[in-house]
Amino acid sequence: MTRTRARIAGALAGAALLAGCADVASIKYWQYPRNPLAGVEKVAVVPFENYTGARIDLSAFSETFASELVQFPGFAVTRPADVAARAKQGGYALPPASTAEAVKLAQFLGVDAVVVGGITEYDPYYPPRVAAAFQMIGVKRFSLTGTDVDRLVPSGKPFRTDAGKQDLVVAALERVFDANYEPTRIELRGYTKAHSGDDHAFPEDDATLRVMERYWRFVSNRMVRGLIEQLQ
Repeated sequence: MTRTRARIAGALAGAALLAGCADVASIKYWQYPRNPLAGVEKVAVVPFENYTGARIDLSAFSETFASELVQFPGFAVTRPADVAARAKQGGYALPPASTAEAVKLAQFLGVDAVVVGGITEYDPYYPPRVAAAFQMIGVKRFSLTGTDVDRLVPSGKPFRTDAGKQDLVVAALERVFDANYEPTRIELRGYTKAHSGDDHAFPEDDATLRVMERYWRFVSNRMVRGLIEQLQ
């Protein structure tokens, strides 16, 4: 192959690569970014709460969230079932009633932080709508102010931050994933297409919309990504 032909071939390959990157299923959905915060590697996921009137399999939801969190390099996760068992043995009520109680629980479990969260809206019927909120509470102080926490979690879910304890909040997030709206559909199409080779592959976004277990896995993935973005 001449140099000219090689350059043309290289240009065509580069164009194809750029075209692929422009697709909804950007490679960023496939890659799991690393936990960027040193000192918060061991994380315990507290069983999620139900803030709706709907019947929800909270055990399955909590475990799925933990399964997504552990996919991101740099996190060692204590799963909700283990948290519940150990908390019962130690006499700790779940969920913790305050930021201070969350810190005590984290110290008892020997982790750097606990994730306390819940489902704030839930409509499993096609197309589904799910809203979730969580806070990651650390055992050491960070940089969030009370204003930051109020902005990130305006509803105060899963609980309002104790006065003077705002900088123990590592991250806080509340999001609504409503499949009636195109922005959620765009995220979902990218997620399902990019995970087509994953162990829990759901290559068709419509199929994911019809099975709540699959949709919750997508929601959990996006919530963890939101956590990572806050930590960067």
